[in-house]
Amino acid sequence: MRKPLMVVAIAGLLVLALIGGLLPFLQGWIFLVFALYLLATEFEIGRIWVRRARRRWPALSRSISAARGHRWAPRHLHQFDDLTDPKVRYTASALVIKSNILRGPGLRGVFPSREDGL
Repeated sequence: MRKPLMVVAIAGLLVLALIGGLLPFLQGWIFLVFALYLLATEFEIGRIWVRRARRRWPALSRSISAARGHRWAPRHLHQFDDLTDPKVRYTASALVIKSNILRGPGLRGVFPSREDGL
């Protein structure tokens, strides 16, 4: 139920961003920022799109990284920056898949436990 609700919320925010771009009294960029945040934190394709945008426009990447350390920055900006940083080679889900492949098919979890002999 959460993913379809997020899709509806992202679509609504993108529509409001489009309307805000056309109407001078509605600030559309705010809705665009919220839509990109939800897209990047909920969906892998959103992370890829934001990572490509940060790679294409380095000023955008620098401003996101600089805002991360600001005292008024939201708590989740660290997560957004980590997920969409173009300097990081693998995403979190790719690391989980890679670690499961390296550890073998017989092991249950991603992290080592006493049962694994580690």
